[in-house]
Amino acid sequence: MQTASGKIIINYLRFLGISDDPASFLSVDEMKFITNSLTHNEERISDKRDEWGNWEHQFTKHNFSIPYLDQMVLRKAKECGILRKAVWPCNAPFAFCLTHDLDVISDYDPKQLSRRYERMLAGANGLKKIQPFIFYCYSILKSFIVNKKEDPLWYFERWCDAEKSLGFSSTFYVFVAEDKLHIYDCDLRIDDYLIFRGERITLEQFIQKLNADGFEIGLHGSYLTFDNAEQFIKQKKMLELIIGKAITTTRQHFLHYDINSTPQVHNEAGILTDSTLGFNTTVGFRAGTCFPYFLNDNILEVPQIIMDGALFNSNSLAYNEAEAKQKIKDTIDLVEETGGCLVVNYHPNYINREIWWNSYTYLLDELKKRNAWCTSMNNIYKIARKICVE
Repeated sequence: MQTASGKIIINYLRFLGISDDPASFLSVDEMKFITNSLTHNEERISDKRDEWGNWEHQFTKHNFSIPYLDQMVLRKAKECGILRKAVWPCNAPFAFCLTHDLDVISDYDPKQLSRRYERMLAGANGLKKIQPFIFYCYSILKSFIVNKKEDPLWYFERWCDAEKSLGFSSTFYVFVAEDKLHIYDCDLRIDDYLIFRGERITLEQFIQKLNADGFEIGLHGSYLTFDNAEQFIKQKKMLELIIGKAITTTRQHFLHYDINSTPQVHNEAGILTDSTLGFNTTVGFRAGTCFPYFLNDNILEVPQIIMDGALFNSNSLAYNEAEAKQKIKDTIDLVEETGGCLVVNYHPNYINREIWWNSYTYLLDELKKRNAWCTSMNNIYKIARKICVE
């Protein structure tokens, strides 16, 4: 089992707490299935992509709504009487990582509105430019009317305090790109300002405060960095200068990712963990697992499983609050049953949408009740290096 395929299987089983020889309880076809799933072979050889250039759930032939790979392996191990070892600290039943993509920091800032208009205009032709122009005029007028009031998005401390009150800490994936941007990219810049704990500060200062308060900082690489190492590294260095230490974790903006090129970009940039490989429009298990797994010798994928937009957006599941809470509970049940790692992604700019916030606090309470281990991407990587074979 010293082949590349064998290494993938052994490392995956180690994270499940299984150290037995894979061939002792798995067939050749089952081992091939594990390898194909964890290398994303289905999307690697397909040219199907959605409107954002992404591989999405509608393209797979597998039941992404369950961790089908984990369930298969654990069922086979149980049938053969194979016992699992504890993987997570303090014998926690499962682990979880709370994450936030920092895409928007203001509803009313004229500079950010202007950048948004420029992006909209860049994607329009002829008469289609009229609608963005009307939007721009309306937004700018509104910004001057309400600019002296409190921006509805300036409640970032609510996210931090809700987590800290339960002993949790999250990862903020921060967008810092300033050039070579795409129409799907963000409007914020590091010198834009916001109010945090009653103090007017720049985004750069906000990031520094989060870092000082023990929150993990990762890079939210801009849309076009998925296959552009030069731009990705430039953004990574910018963020490293802000917080004064190495950035080791990332999630691509819009989940824009190509399995054939993005891992190489991350590897070249010195990234250790990625959390991009989930879905934009549904909740689920893209590779059939809720456990971390190595995409190559260096990059550990810690897959996103629940994202807020997938729960609520009209082009996604479009749940109401009760439906969202039920889906969250059902998904936690699946992760707990396998003992995996639940990665949750909530965008802070949805703080003013009540069902978004209510579903998040429900999720936090549910995780606390189940005694799961809250951890960072960096700690997940440390465990991976400890238990997996080189």
